[in-house]
Amino acid sequence: MTQTNSKPRVKQDAIGDNQMKKLFELFSTASTEDFRKACQEVIVMSSAKSTTKAKFNEIVTKTSSKSSMLTTVTNFFLAGEGRGV
Repeated sequence: MTQTNSKPRVKQDAIGDNQMKKLFELFSTASTEDFRKACQEVIVMSSAKSTTKAKFNEIVTKTSSKSSMLTTVTNFFLAGEGRGV
């Protein structure tokens, strides 16, 4: 998923670093479905627009591997910080 402009979509907020660390910790221990729910919760907690949240949650829902889910959420946060991913 790429960003169409360089304007951050997600303001840097309190959930970014802490939640990403939790997701990386969960990656090796959680089941695929539990990890999917955790990814979706992180996206919902963000300050992104509801349409952006819905788009990324749809991607996470359709993804079957935890590594793809983690990549999607990582791209979501990096795009929100204006990293242009």
